[in-house]
Amino acid sequence: MFVRTGMYQGAVFKFTLSIPMNYPDGGCPAFDFQAGVFHPLVHAETGELDTKKEFQRWRRDVNHLRNLFLYARNIFYSIDTAHTLNGEAARLYTSDPDKYRGRVQESITSCLQVVLNPDPSDSHSVKLGEWHAEVMRAARRHIFEPEVAYLCWRADTHTHTHTAVHVRVRTRLEQFTDQWPVLGQAKHL
Repeated sequence: MFVRTGMYQGAVFKFTLSIPMNYPDGGCPAFDFQAGVFHPLVHAETGELDTKKEFQRWRRDVNHLRNLFLYARNIFYSIDTAHTLNGEAARLYTSDPDKYRGRVQESITSCLQVVLNPDPSDSHSVKLGEWHAEVMRAARRHIFEPEVAYLCWRADTHTHTHTAVHVRVRTRLEQFTDQWPVLGQAKHL
């Protein structure tokens, strides 16, 4: 899970989602962070996210996995200290915000190491590498910039004038989403 803004900006948290065998009729899936996430709603030792606050009763016609993912992401943008699994984090957040920020930064650093150095015995682990800005800029240009864009002149034989005509070939991303329309409708979580 990537946190883009706020106090947890730059965090990358690894997690496990455990879906009950009788899903969607069973209880809420368990959402467990796998490293030392320092947050009032995350258990300090087990990494368990408190889902009972948001999903007191899991209802198949109302609740979906996307709701759980959104809830897990949103806890990092809006900190709730009323119902907590980590009392120390809640206490620091309300009584000593500077110390809380320091612990959050320590948490972000340690969690990033877990993500960048996954357990080699876990064949299902997503493997991420270091961010290389120049490589990503080149990839973005390749995807989003048009393959060909040029200006040409059109001659009108009746009026004996020339008109500039701009021709733009669609980007590779536009061409790709024509082939796979569902991707053009995709929204970020």
